[in-house]
Amino acid sequence: MPSGEQQVLLRGCTASYTYIESDGTSAFDQLDEDLLQSSPRYRKIKPPRDFIGTLKLALRSYLRDGAPSLELAADIACLSPRTLQRHLADDGLSYRDLLDEVRYETAIELMQDTDSTVTDIASLLGYSDPTHFARAFRRLAGVSPREHIQKIQE
Repeated sequence: MPSGEQQVLLRGCTASYTYIESDGTSAFDQLDEDLLQSSPRYRKIKPPRDFIGTLKLALRSYLRDGAPSLELAADIACLSPRTLQRHLADDGLSYRDLLDEVRYETAIELMQDTDSTVTDIASLLGYSDPTHFARAFRRLAGVSPREHIQKIQE
């Protein structure tokens, strides 16, 4: 049977592990499928398997304290800041783009899953002023946070 190696970001450092594929899928893919069938909640907490997705997930926990610095993100990924920038550039992203995506995706989830106000969401995302959050959200979504919330509630 063919085997492969999977790498994940774990506690700030990359860990590798070997898996055995059966019928073209890895044991982890089958585990994902089993968990999706048995637990709808797993869809929300299912960890990503790619570098960018894992880094986004790690950066979320730092948002409340403001925008995590490039240096902090590099430390989380066990890379130098320049190497992190190169990895992001390979995917067509800058660090600012990545941070914007993390904040935007988190904002969307908060708007859908909670009754939080725009001010609360702005604070949770590390914005010092809700106006800054609203401006950034409008730039990415094309609508204000309030308009987006109204669309969700309809």
